[in-house]
Amino acid sequence: MHCGGTTCGRNVRSLTLDSARCAAFLLSPVALLNFETVKYFGAEQHEEARYDAALQAYSHANTRSQQTLAVLNSGQQLIIVAGVVGVMMLAARLVTHHTLVIGDFVLLFQFILTLYQPLGFLGTYYRIIKSKSDNK
Repeated sequence: MHCGGTTCGRNVRSLTLDSARCAAFLLSPVALLNFETVKYFGAEQHEEARYDAALQAYSHANTRSQQTLAVLNSGQQLIIVAGVVGVMMLAARLVTHHTLVIGDFVLLFQFILTLYQPLGFLGTYYRIIKSKSDNK
């Protein structure tokens, strides 16, 4: 649920970032190719302001994209840690009641961490699959 909702928001931010990147990096060659025309009409300040605005929009979109990635990763890690803590609390209780031995506790801890480690990439895989299925 967290991955799906956050990833949908990231898709919007990713599209905004792509359009801002295109706008910023298309203005630079145009301004350089038309340098003589810009210089002749005295529009250096206008071109500089346009390029600065495009770079600021790109910087803002990039920051927002990185923030949503941090929210996605933090949420996933919080969910994983909550699951590990829950399982370890249950296992610790069973060890204190002599149902499990300490070796079983360590085995369970290692098994859960090994199982949860690939889940850190779940949001990334979801976004890739979702974007590929939307393009068809």
